[in-house]
Amino acid sequence: THVGDSIPRFVLVMDPEQPRANFAQIVAICKDIDSRLALQHKVNTLVEQRFPDVQCYSRGVPLGPPSPYPVMLRVSAPTDELAKEYAAKVKALMLQNKKITLIRYDWMEKTRTVKLEIDNDKLLQMGLTRRAVALALQAELSGYAIGSYYEGDQQIDLMFRMNPTDYPDVEALGALPIPTTKGAVQLRQVAHISYENEDAFIYRRNLLPTVTVNAGVVPGVTGNDVTAELWQASEELRKQLPYGVSIEVGGPTEESETANAYIMEPVPAMLVVILVLLMLQVQRLKKLFIIVCTAPFGLVGVVLGLFLFTTPLGVMAEIGALALTGTIIRNSTVLVDQIDQHLAEGMTPYRAVTTSVIVRFRPIMLTALTTVLGLIPMFPSAFWRGMAIALSAGLTVATLITLVLLPVLYCMVYRVQNEE
Repeated sequence: THVGDSIPRFVLVMDPEQPRANFAQIVAICKDIDSRLALQHKVNTLVEQRFPDVQCYSRGVPLGPPSPYPVMLRVSAPTDELAKEYAAKVKALMLQNKKITLIRYDWMEKTRTVKLEIDNDKLLQMGLTRRAVALALQAELSGYAIGSYYEGDQQIDLMFRMNPTDYPDVEALGALPIPTTKGAVQLRQVAHISYENEDAFIYRRNLLPTVTVNAGVVPGVTGNDVTAELWQASEELRKQLPYGVSIEVGGPTEESETANAYIMEPVPAMLVVILVLLMLQVQRLKKLFIIVCTAPFGLVGVVLGLFLFTTPLGVMAEIGALALTGTIIRNSTVLVDQIDQHLAEGMTPYRAVTTSVIVRFRPIMLTALTTVLGLIPMFPSAFWRGMAIALSAGLTVATLITLVLLPVLYCMVYRVQNEE
C-alpha cells in the first residue's frame, strides 16, 4: 500500500503516477484470474458503498504497453481554460454511453494553496526587498541547510526550519517575522495572505495544456470498441472545435494502431518474397493463382474461432493470422505438386485431381491436427490466447476448405472435366 505516490515499478509495464496528496494505490496478489476478478468486483462494491466520494478504479497488470484506462481521449488547447471546457464536453459524451463505468480527468482536480500578495510600497518604506521576504519564508517554512555530517559514505545535510505547529492557519502565518536592519516586522504588514484553489499540476503535450479524459468499461466489451463509438459520437463536436483545440485518441487504442502499423509495414515485402518463391517452385502462373487463392481461407476460421471463444482481435491474434498464411500455402503447394506427379505418371487430369486429394488427405489432416493439439494448452494463457485460437481455428477451417475448394479451382482453371 502506498499513499501519496504509486507503487515502485516492480514490472516494466507498470505505469507510475505523479506524487500527490489525494492519491493512494494498493497492489494485491491473487491466486488465479478468477480470484482477481472476484476481488476487483468486491473492492469496487466496497468503495462505492462506504466511500462514495472516492474515485476507485481497479485493474490487472497490463500485458502490453501500459495504459491506465481502457478508454482515453486527449483534449489539447492553447489555454488551460479551453482545454478544461472541451474536456468537460467530452465527458458529457461519455456519460451518454452505457458501456462506460468511471470517468475522470488526469489533472483538473484543484488543490489548496496559500497566495501571497506583496505590497511593494510598504516594502520600500521598511527597507525590504522581495528577495529578503523570500529568504525569510524559506528559512522559517521550507528550511535551509546550516551544516552537514557524514553517515558512512553519505553526506547528510542539517536542515533548520520552524515547527509547522507554530503556524497552524493563515492568521498565524501572518505573524511570521521578517528581519530588517532595524528589527523585524510581521509578514502581514508587508503582504496580504489568503487561501485559494489552483491546479496542482498541468500536463502538456507538444507544449499545449492537455487534459486526458479517462474511462473504464463494463465487463464483456473492449476499450477499443467503446473508444470507436465515442470517436464517432464526437464527430459533431470535433467539427466545431476552435483554432488550436484538438481531440485525439489515446490509451490502448493508440497503442494498438501503432503496433498494427509496425506489424503491417513488412507485409508487402513478405508477399513479394512468397510470390517469388512460389513462382520458382511451381513455374506456372495458373498454379500460382490457384495456390494464392487459398490463402484467404484462413480468415474464415480465425473470425469463427475468435467469435466462439469470445476473444478480441488483438495484436497477438493478428500475428497468428499472418503466420497462418504460410501454413495454408504450404498445404496447397503440396496438393498441387501431388497432382503434377500423378499427371507425370500418365493419369488423366480428372483422375489425377481426385486421387491427389485422397492420397494427401491423411498427411495434411495429420499435420493440421498435431499443430492444433499443440496449441490447445495455450488457450488459458491471457497473453497467448488470441494467437493460439487464431492459428488453431484458422488452420482447421482452412485445411478443410482447401481440400474441397482447391481441386475445384484447379478443374476450373485448367478446364478439367470428368471423362468417365
